[in-house]
Amino acid sequence: MKKVLLLCAFLTGSALAATPTLHGQTGTIPVLGGKVTVQATPTLRHLNAADARTVIVDEWGNPPEAADDVLGLLVPGGTTPGAQDSWAIVMTENRDGHVSDADAARTDYADLLRGMQDRVQEGNAERVKAGDEPITLVGWAEPPSYDAAQHKMIWAKELAFGTAGRGDHTLNYAVRVLSRDDVLELNAVGAASQLVQIRQVMQSVLPNVTFTAGHRYEDYSEGRRDRGSGGGRRGRQETRAAGPAAVPAQKGLDPHPGGPGPAVSHQAQRAVQAGHGACSRRCEWRAHPGPHAAPGHHPGRPAGHAAYRGRPGQPR
Repeated sequence: MKKVLLLCAFLTGSALAATPTLHGQTGTIPVLGGKVTVQATPTLRHLNAADARTVIVDEWGNPPEAADDVLGLLVPGGTTPGAQDSWAIVMTENRDGHVSDADAARTDYADLLRGMQDRVQEGNAERVKAGDEPITLVGWAEPPSYDAAQHKMIWAKELAFGTAGRGDHTLNYAVRVLSRDDVLELNAVGAASQLVQIRQVMQSVLPNVTFTAGHRYEDYSEGRRDRGSGGGRRGRQETRAAGPAAVPAQKGLDPHPGGPGPAVSHQAQRAVQAGHGACSRRCEWRAHPGPHAAPGHHPGRPAGHAAYRGRPGQPR
């Protein structure tokens, strides 16, 4: 059984083919009570939250709480059960509040990456002590970019698990869809060698995952009681220079990025950290446990920790 650090990794082949109780959906799929619509196709089918839980808990071997925040999965069609080249996209919601175009555009992602790398390295001592493999955040597989027309942030990270040079590196490809008062998270995990394939699929997903009228980015209003960067837990004027974003530690890793640096919006910073794993509530995602993982062991997850933590409203 494949294990995951968190809630996503390569799909254990096509759960749709292997598990008759799972029902892949196509067409226009409402998500978040109709706030979001997903255009699912035969080549990228949708699994609802209940089916996603079955995959995450029963197929991937995660504890039940691993699926608590999952809205659904997008599963590539034509995959083979147990295939090493299979993968899936996990959908979650980040309710930290509205992220402005200006915030997303001015974030110093090079500085943010250095902080992430430092924290991953610092967390490795506890990971090894817990009997897990160390992690190296190699760098951006695709540097962060912001599509102002679609209000979507895109980036990909390359990760190495265990000793250097052993096995394929893992790719974490993330898309964040900004809205009136929250962020929809799409996370695809595969081998680093699949970057081109996953990028193509994720680019095709962008126009097919949208917020509906009343919940779109353009519907945000300073005068309304929306969850904006000017209200809630964090003020608009907060920057990294004033201190790192408050996100809970998880899996034995310090969640905070590096020390003071150029001013970076907390909201945009947290949107990136939501997919960073070690710098948020989640661990870094890996593609496969690898041949050196002990049977039944979840590599990279300290004993006694759930594979995934967090509830709507908590920083991610």
